[in-house]
Amino acid sequence: MQVPAAVGIVGDRYGADDAAIWAGNPTAGNLRARFDELPCVGQKKAAMAVEILEHDMRVPLTDLTGADIAYDVDVRRVFLRSARLTAL
Repeated sequence: MQVPAAVGIVGDRYGADDAAIWAGNPTAGNLRARFDELPCVGQKKAAMAVEILEHDMRVPLTDLTGADIAYDVDVRRVFLRSARLTAL
């Protein structure tokens, strides 16, 4: 039930455009808060997503304060794979 609810939030708040979540050069804190709003994303997953977007996907963030965490390599691998599929 959490994933459909998260999809609904992305549809309602971001016009069904998942990339709009990190659009506009947000701060790391703002981006984490956006991910925290999703019911299936906890604090650690939100922080990992911010780190992966900034470090690996080169998403520009205006302030990286609080973005440093040690992320799980398996979560990183899955996130990067899904991001590549979205780009196709």
